[in-house]
Amino acid sequence: MRYRARWSAMPLVAALVAAPLCGQGSGGVSNPGSSPPAAAVVTNEMLRNAAASGDWLMYGHNYWNNRFSPLKTINTTNVRRLVARAVYTHGSTMLGSFETTPIVVNGTMYITSPATPNNIVRAFDLRTQKMLWEYTHKNGPVLTACCGPNNRGVAVSGGSVFVGTLDDELVALDAATGKEKWAVKAGDGPEAGYTETMAPLVIGDNVIIGTSGAEYGIRGYVKAFNAASGAPVWTWYTLPSPEEGGWWGPFSKTTPEGDDLKRDIAKERADSAKYADAWKTGGGSVWMTPAYDDVTKTLYVAIGNPSPDLDGSIRPGDNRWTESVVAIDATNGKFKWGYQEVPHDVWDLDAVSPPVIAMVGGKKAVVEAGKTGFVYVLDAATGKLIRRSQAFVPQQNMYSQPTADGVFMLPGANGGEEWSPIAVHPDLGYAYTVGLHQPMHYKVHYAPWEKGRLWLGSAFVRVPDDKGGYSGEYGNVNAIDLNTGKIAWTVKTELPMMGGATATAGGLVFAGEGNGWFKAYDAKTGAVLWKFNCGAGANAAPSVFELDGEDSWPWRRAGTSRSAIRSATPSSCSGCRSRNYTGLPSGVSLRDKKTQSLPGDPAGSRCVQVWAVRVRQKDAVAPGDPAKGPSPSQRASCGRLWRRAYGWQRAENQPAIAFRGGSYPIFCGILGPGAPGRWVCPWVRDHLGRRPWRPLLRASIRSAGAGSRSRRGGGLRDFPYQFGHTQA
Repeated sequence: MRYRARWSAMPLVAALVAAPLCGQGSGGVSNPGSSPPAAAVVTNEMLRNAAASGDWLMYGHNYWNNRFSPLKTINTTNVRRLVARAVYTHGSTMLGSFETTPIVVNGTMYITSPATPNNIVRAFDLRTQKMLWEYTHKNGPVLTACCGPNNRGVAVSGGSVFVGTLDDELVALDAATGKEKWAVKAGDGPEAGYTETMAPLVIGDNVIIGTSGAEYGIRGYVKAFNAASGAPVWTWYTLPSPEEGGWWGPFSKTTPEGDDLKRDIAKERADSAKYADAWKTGGGSVWMTPAYDDVTKTLYVAIGNPSPDLDGSIRPGDNRWTESVVAIDATNGKFKWGYQEVPHDVWDLDAVSPPVIAMVGGKKAVVEAGKTGFVYVLDAATGKLIRRSQAFVPQQNMYSQPTADGVFMLPGANGGEEWSPIAVHPDLGYAYTVGLHQPMHYKVHYAPWEKGRLWLGSAFVRVPDDKGGYSGEYGNVNAIDLNTGKIAWTVKTELPMMGGATATAGGLVFAGEGNGWFKAYDAKTGAVLWKFNCGAGANAAPSVFELDGEDSWPWRRAGTSRSAIRSATPSSCSGCRSRNYTGLPSGVSLRDKKTQSLPGDPAGSRCVQVWAVRVRQKDAVAPGDPAKGPSPSQRASCGRLWRRAYGWQRAENQPAIAFRGGSYPIFCGILGPGAPGRWVCPWVRDHLGRRPWRPLLRASIRSAGAGSRSRRGGGLRDFPYQFGHTQA
C-alpha cells in the first residue's frame, strides 16, 4: 500500500459540539483535577448492539463496519447551521498524518496520535472539556514503517482501551486512568518489517489485530489475543503454506470477472520451483479493521499487496491471498473462503479499504471498494461475486505489465480507493466511496529481499503536467447503488481523496479533503450542504455521536437551535505551517496564519485571521483573575470583539478569553497568569462591509525576501490558522 498524505505541525480533532478548547495533561498520567469517565466499561452486549448506538464504540461504528450512525437530529435541513465548538490536540509535537477515528463512549472520547515518534492515546471528558488522561508509548527505533508512522485509533471493551503501536506491540490500557495493563509483541517486530497502524477490534474475550509491513517482505497475519491477559489465542496467516494448499492458486489468466491480466503463465510455472519459498516473504498486510458477523461468527478481512510490489517475476503464481477479501472463523482463525480481486498483482492494487457487511437484494453481502476503482459485492456465505460496480475513477491500460522504462496505467498505485473506509446507507442501499485520480508510470526492476529493508522491486512515478506540477490529479466522492452497481452520483474534489466517509440516518454523508475542507453531502443527491475548513488536510474518517441528547450552550444568537447540534461530528484535521516575521516591537514576534472562511454563519459572510504572538518573559501580561475573567485592559486589547464576547473559557488548562465572531468561537488569550509564550489573537472582518473590524495589532512587518507590508486592512498570507498554545 502506497499513499501520499498531507503532513502538519499542529494536528487536531475538530469536534462539532458545544464545548470550549480542552486541556492538555502530562504524558502517561491522569490529568490533575479530572475525574474518571462516568461509564468506562463497554460490554459485549453494547458492542453487539452498536449499530443502534448514539455513541461511536468501534472503528467502523459497529461490527458490520458500515460507518452508519442512526442519529438524525442533524439532517439535510439544519446541517447548514452546524458549527465547530471544540478543538482537541493529540499531543505529538512533530509532523504526522492524523488519521484516528475518535471513539466516543458516554461522553468520553479517545483519540490517538501519529507515531511521531511515539504512540500517544488521550481520553477527554466531553462534558467538562478536560483531558482525563494521556498515555505515551515510547517506541523503539522504527525504520520500516510503510506507509507513514500512522495510527487509526483504539478499541474499547470491558474497562480497557486497546491500541497497536508502531514498534509492533498491542497494548491494553485502563479506560479510567490510562495506565498500562499489559503489552505484548504482535509479530516479529519492526526490525523484520512488522508494524501496527490499524485500529484493533474486540470480539467477545479476544482482541483482533492484523499487521502492516508488506513493503518489507513480511508474511501477513490476523491474530487474536486474550483481552484480559494479552495471551495469544490464534493466528491466521494471509499467505497459506504448501501444507495449507499453498499460495500459487490456479495461475489465473484473468481476474475473476474476466479481465485479461497479460501474464506469462508458462514462464511463471517454469519458475515455480526456483521460487518455491517466495511465500515466506510474500507480503499480504492486513492494513485495516475487519468486519464481523456475530450470527455466523465470521471475520471478513481485506488483504493487501504481495512483496515485492511490482516485480512479479520472483513470486510466480496467484500469490493467494493477497489483494483479496477473506472470510475466517472468528473463534479459531480457520479459513472459510477467499475472493482474490487481482491475482498476481504487480500494480499495488491492494484490497485495503475495510470490508463492510450489508443486505443487498435480501441477501447478506460483503462490500469492498478496491484500488482498482471497482466496488465488489460478494455473497457473505460463499464469497461468490454478486456484482462488480461501475468504475468510480478513470481507468486506462488496466493490467498492463510494468516495464523497466515504465508503463502508464490508471488507476495509479494509490487507487481507486485507498485505505479510506467506505460508508453504507442501509436504507438507500448506497455505498459511499472516496476516490483518487492520480496517474502514474509503473517501472519494474530486480531487487533481492533483505530483512527489514524496503522491497518494492519497482518505482511508482506520478505523471506531472506540462508545468511540472500535478494539476491533473483530483478526487471524488461517490454513491454506488449496491443493487445495480451503477453510480448514483459523484462529486469531484480538488485533491485526491484520503480519509473515508461516514453516513447518518439524517440523510447526510460526511467526508474530509486534503485541502482542509470537511463537507456534508446530501446522501441521496450528493449536493454539498455544508462545509468547514480545518486549516489543513482532513485525513481521517469522521465519527458521529450524541451527548446527553442536547446541547448545553445557547447559540441562538448565531442562528443555530439547540436541537440542530445535539449530535457531534469529530473529524481528524492536521495543520499547520507558519512563517516568522521581523520588525515588530521589542519582545513581540508574530507568526502569520491563514485568512480562513469559517462556515457556520448562514450568510457565509465572515472570515477570521488568527495571529499567534510570542511574548518574552518580562513582557508577559496576566490574562486576569480566572474567577472574574479578563481585566478591562485585556478586554480593550481585543478591541471591538469584546462586544460579541460570550464569556471566557479555559483552554490548555489555562485561563483564556473566548469570543465569538459571526457564529464560531475564537480564542483570544491562551496562557496562564504572567506566563510567556504564544498568545493567539484574532482579527475578524465582514466581507459584505458590515462592522469593518480592524486587526488587533498594527505594524509594518518584513518577511524574509518579501519586503515590507502594512497590516492595515490587508489580508494575511495563505497559511492554515491554528488554535491554542503550541510549540513554535
